[in-house]
Amino acid sequence: MSEIENQYVIPVAPEIPKEALAELQEWAQKLDWLLDAPEARDMPRAVAQTGILERMGRGLWDGSGLDAEALLEKIEEAKDDDECVRLVIQGDAHYGLPWELLWHEHPDLGFLGRHPRCIVTRRVRGTGKEPTAAPRPLRMLLFIASPDDLDPERSRLDFEREEELLFTALDGPYSRGEIEVEVAGDGFLSTLVERLSQERFHAVILSMHGTDAVNRDGKAEWGLLFEDEMTWKKKPVAGSDLAKVFEGLPKGHRPGLVVLAACRSAKAGETAESIPDVARQLHQKAGVERVLGMRLSVLDSAASAFNAALFSNLALGESVGRAVSLAREVVGSGAWLRESMGERVKTDLYAQWTLPVLLDRTQDGPVVDMKAEAQVTPRLPLPDALPGDGSVPVPSRAAFIGRRMEIRQWLGPFLSGKARHLLFTGPGGVGKTALAGLFARHLMDRNPGMRVMGFRAPFNLDSVYEPIREAAFDGEEEQGLHDFIQKEPEQKERLRRMLVSLDRRERRCAFVLDNLETLQDLQTLGIAAEHAESRWFLNAICGLPGAVPVLMTGRYALDGEIDGPVVRHPVGEAPYGDILRRMKRLEWPESMGPEKKRWVYRVLGGNHRAIEWTAQLLGDAAKKAEELLKALERVAAPTDTPEGAVATVTEAMRQNLLFRELRAELTDEQDRLLRAASLYRVPVNEDGLAVIDPDAENVGGNRERLLAYALLEEVQERSLGLTYYIVPPVVRELMGDSGFDEGKLKALHLEMGRYHRFQGRHVSQTWSDDLEAIHHFRRAGEHEDADELADGVSNFYHNRDNYADAAKILAEIAARPAPPPPWWALNRYGLCQDTLGFYQSALDAYERALPLSPTKKEKGTT
Repeated sequence: MSEIENQYVIPVAPEIPKEALAELQEWAQKLDWLLDAPEARDMPRAVAQTGILERMGRGLWDGSGLDAEALLEKIEEAKDDDECVRLVIQGDAHYGLPWELLWHEHPDLGFLGRHPRCIVTRRVRGTGKEPTAAPRPLRMLLFIASPDDLDPERSRLDFEREEELLFTALDGPYSRGEIEVEVAGDGFLSTLVERLSQERFHAVILSMHGTDAVNRDGKAEWGLLFEDEMTWKKKPVAGSDLAKVFEGLPKGHRPGLVVLAACRSAKAGETAESIPDVARQLHQKAGVERVLGMRLSVLDSAASAFNAALFSNLALGESVGRAVSLAREVVGSGAWLRESMGERVKTDLYAQWTLPVLLDRTQDGPVVDMKAEAQVTPRLPLPDALPGDGSVPVPSRAAFIGRRMEIRQWLGPFLSGKARHLLFTGPGGVGKTALAGLFARHLMDRNPGMRVMGFRAPFNLDSVYEPIREAAFDGEEEQGLHDFIQKEPEQKERLRRMLVSLDRRERRCAFVLDNLETLQDLQTLGIAAEHAESRWFLNAICGLPGAVPVLMTGRYALDGEIDGPVVRHPVGEAPYGDILRRMKRLEWPESMGPEKKRWVYRVLGGNHRAIEWTAQLLGDAAKKAEELLKALERVAAPTDTPEGAVATVTEAMRQNLLFRELRAELTDEQDRLLRAASLYRVPVNEDGLAVIDPDAENVGGNRERLLAYALLEEVQERSLGLTYYIVPPVVRELMGDSGFDEGKLKALHLEMGRYHRFQGRHVSQTWSDDLEAIHHFRRAGEHEDADELADGVSNFYHNRDNYADAAKILAEIAARPAPPPPWWALNRYGLCQDTLGFYQSALDAYERALPLSPTKKEKGTT
């Protein structure tokens, strides 16, 4: 240890008289009873304002032998060197006392465990050697175990919130490539061993329950609750057995810091023998340099807030001890409680900040060497919706709930390429699209820079062409691709060549193909003849020669329709624990207690959309509950339903009943907005909804009502900083025809065309908006406006020698009987066909253009 570091270390070897020790232990037991939340996950008692923390802390101070004036002087000296004073509680003699509560009434001291210039740590082994610090990026493993047989109402960990808080806190260094976080796909002990053996991590977070366990020798001790590999149910692992796992890791693979976000992981098990707790087992027996455990049961939200603050400081290069002190202060401020209890909460009422216990056998220091040279690659921010047609969302960590079974079973094989073509099937609303979006997120997390594109079936080749062309011509295209695309008249061949080009790039690509049930004939479950173009596109993607990952979703299997091996996984009803977590985010009537929520789950199963719609219905008309749910219970699938589709059909019938009830709650203006919005082919921003909303004075209110009812979906566009909206496919399906007469339909398409034209000129500035505007103007019968845009787009393509794309736009104009095609369209179409080698077609176009020439100059050109 260096001289300056040794200068600020104060060893604390408590010598407490017998009577004082008995009193401290009595107070400690009382405090533990108040603080400890039992396994049922009940809230502990509010103790922060009772004075017991200060009384306990003062008693510990008196037994520590510390002097207030000397400590204050040492802290002032440390400030000059930008250091911290370290109070190292040594030995096992009084290990069970809560030393993190050390307290002195001096206003510059207070609770030392959360003092910004004072570190309270423990050392039961080690001599204070220099800690291991590896170069950046800081590599972390977040390992979560949530067995399927936990009590869904009381014991399910809120691991979604934990991930969200951690990644939000680390957003800056994560985007700069200074930190890498790997989230394990399951809670198997073998997975933990595999990841630690294959990779080197600076730090590991084990987020799980603490539990009674029996070690290999048959002795009872405290342990951690992993997931069983065969049943996915509880698998207790004793602390001593876990220590053997860490002890057996290859040299250099033992993490510098292990955080046990598990109840009582730093408290000795209540057994007849004095057996070290899990934290001490890892620290003493396995030799892990620094282990942080929880002295008692800790609340999910408090542990998540602590870890987020801890690692955000470690990412900045803070020492472990100081990062722990700063994280305790964050939890002590009560910020983690304010979301649920309001701004009136100014402190940690439940004293959760007192629970983290740091065991450190080193002289303290960071886990990452900020001075060492390192390969740090900035990360692009992940999109909220996949590039492509913009309809496939990438769920945020907070928005995605559960689905541990699918993640355990298929995320690893998909990421490794063993299940490269993965098809999720199941009823609408169970979360297939969200699951595919989550897998895409993991794919992009694991492969920074990977290009992942999403498209929703049915696939209109005109719509998919432009985003694929933009991706293909990104500056990395091979020589000759441009010339090929210029002259190849066949659209499918141009698409195929661009896809193959993307497949061959150093920057890998992947695809998500959503909503495939729209392509299928429900009698045969084969792809219907009218969707031949979509079938071609599906197979063009799945048939790429490289190892291109493809995620697909649909209600039914696609046996024999895809050229190449496909792994199919039926996505069933979500477990009650997942649905209960979703229910807590929704507004239910006050009368909907636990038993009634279980009833809703029994009737509806684990269908997220059905649960969401029901919550809205009961929230608006609570007295409908009995009648509605009894009607849903009577739903039964017809006997002639194709095999394997019974559950899907039953769920569709349930949704149809719910949809009818839900739609009846809409005003006429809101229903009209919903029907009109379903005519948009791509997501649009709020202006796109405003131009088709008949209720001009309540545009925002109508939109919010549809969002609340999950009849409209939000998609964030980060590059533009705008929110976009789209009607979900299942809602379009349940609505059927939009119900407008021909006059109103044309008027709506006219407004939509104007919207897209404005977007293309002033907002997105992309040709895709112009192409959408052309589509809507044509359907509105406004050929003059459509032709104006087609003139600009086709001229752009023609001037850049992209004759095939120019010809495709112009062919529609040239082929129409009325109104007659203008001279410029026929002339340019002839030029394109001439260059492409279709001389007869070119001659026909020239002959039709000649009498329409507005001047002698144009006539000469033709």
